[in-house]
Amino acid sequence: NYLDYQIGFNEREELVTLAKEFSKQNPHILINFLTNYEAGTYQSFSNNLKKMDCSNYRPSLAVTINSDEVIDLTPFIVTDPNLRDDFPEKILELFKHDGKLLALPSSISPLRYLVVNRELFENSKIPIPLETWDIEGLLNKSNLIAQSNEQVFGSKLGYDLLLEAWDIQTIDTSGEIPKANFLSLKLINAVKRFQDLYGSHIFLPAYGELAPKKPDNYEPYINAVRSGLVGIWEEVGLGEEYDFPVEYVRIPRSINGTRLGEFYQSSVKGFFISANSQHPNECWEWIRYLSDHPLESTNAISPRLSSVDLYEGSARIDQHLKTLLKDILETGTIIQTPLTDIRVYAYIDWQYDAFLKVINGEKAEIALAEAQQKADTYYECL
Repeated sequence: NYLDYQIGFNEREELVTLAKEFSKQNPHILINFLTNYEAGTYQSFSNNLKKMDCSNYRPSLAVTINSDEVIDLTPFIVTDPNLRDDFPEKILELFKHDGKLLALPSSISPLRYLVVNRELFENSKIPIPLETWDIEGLLNKSNLIAQSNEQVFGSKLGYDLLLEAWDIQTIDTSGEIPKANFLSLKLINAVKRFQDLYGSHIFLPAYGELAPKKPDNYEPYINAVRSGLVGIWEEVGLGEEYDFPVEYVRIPRSINGTRLGEFYQSSVKGFFISANSQHPNECWEWIRYLSDHPLESTNAISPRLSSVDLYEGSARIDQHLKTLLKDILETGTIIQTPLTDIRVYAYIDWQYDAFLKVINGEKAEIALAEAQQKADTYYECL
């Protein structure tokens, strides 16, 4: 039996190796990898299911998957209680519809947590943060680190984390047409605070090397972190190796006391079996095998609790991080994301452009008013 299976570019080498090992153990099954698949939308996923037996896909779960297009995996998983009990229930629930299990959860990316430069904290005699901290506790620790050394940044964070922590939403997607609000007093004050935090080295915003615009005199955050010049920073997936000792802590709580999102609903991928497949049993054997062998080439995390202990080949993941990842899988907060709407991308660009202008010294009210004018015009066009 030949099974047609979707393969991504980054996964190619590792999956081909796994397929060879799988076929040695299951000589009646050979895997044929398809690369000419459509990407991007639910319709693409639906079209791909007509071409292949099984697939690993990240659907936007706000769009109800047509359960007639995939096979219900409930009969398979109920006969494998060890596998069933290895998944946190809330993750399985993401793929359930009308009493059917439409996919076997395969990976989560990104999965967020924080890394602490233990050396900086110990040298400055500052207590390492506790798991119970909130966003203001994080910024207070960042301030202490920044004050201890003028070359050091307290924390490297994304704007999104701070806005979420301060309970600020700028784009409303509840209506038929998405709409932006950049002139709320909460946002104006938050952006002013971005400026103050950056100027005092408490906060280093996360601008990638390829970002077309960056703050004046910007210290690339990757270099700063690797050089030991940042006290606390966001990390995802299996993390990185560093030349100094680190600690791992969970994302802090918001000003309202709620745990911030540690991964997104849309960050969870699943193994699907097409309803068109003539080999559902063989497909199950293949995806069951893949579930036992989580990929390390993608920096994604397997949603199976026991799989965290399988990442032995990576020097960057120690026992402390494994414990943290299991805790996040079991008790972490999932952000319920709406369907990704490409119409919001323009709003996001204007929002971040305004943030950059303010960090570089422009008045928050002026920069955000310019962004709002563009957003209002765009909304009328939509």
